[in-house]
Amino acid sequence: MTLSIIDAIKKLKPDYDKEKADLMSNELMIAYAGYYRKYHTIKEHISPGLNLLKEIKDLCENYPLVQFAWWYHDFYMVPGTPHNENVSADRAAFDGLNLDFNSGLIIKIFSLIFATKHEKKNIVVHDDEIIHDLDLYLLGDSPKQYERRQTLIRAEYDLFPIETYNKQRIFILDKFLQYKNMFCTEYFQGRFEQQARKNIKAEINILKSELEQC
Repeated sequence: MTLSIIDAIKKLKPDYDKEKADLMSNELMIAYAGYYRKYHTIKEHISPGLNLLKEIKDLCENYPLVQFAWWYHDFYMVPGTPHNENVSADRAAFDGLNLDFNSGLIIKIFSLIFATKHEKKNIVVHDDEIIHDLDLYLLGDSPKQYERRQTLIRAEYDLFPIETYNKQRIFILDKFLQYKNMFCTEYFQGRFEQQARKNIKAEINILKSELEQC
């Protein structure tokens, strides 16, 4: 069962406006059901992340706030657009302000969502590390599940020529391999790092092979 955004709102704002929160929840459902989404959906991405986050909630400094940010981090997702996280953060902040979240929470929401850009310079506090790693942990899934999800991601970018997609995908994946640790926290490093590197290397080899045939 997927944890609703309402679960996070209740903890962050016990006296929240139910009507506003229900409207936000409905709009999130609509956003993640976009016709072009194959991987960045509630079923494939949001829900698995929420389930793992619940398992490791004691590692978070502010678990419900990470929950809230996780729900919004891919609210806006247009393939090939460089500002997805910025627009998603703006929407999360707007909805947070509409719920009367204080300025401190709003600033932290921006920080959390910017951490999912996967640029180490955007990681400021511990919960930024948590959500950064959470967004990547499926890279360390079983080879079969990894391959299935990469097929879904490719389907999201089906408007792009295979040569364009493969080159950009290789560039992104290779950046992860360049880090001494692609995951920030010891928990994720210990549980997912080794398999993630194997999966990524295998995908890069496939992508390069496809490019040779173009």
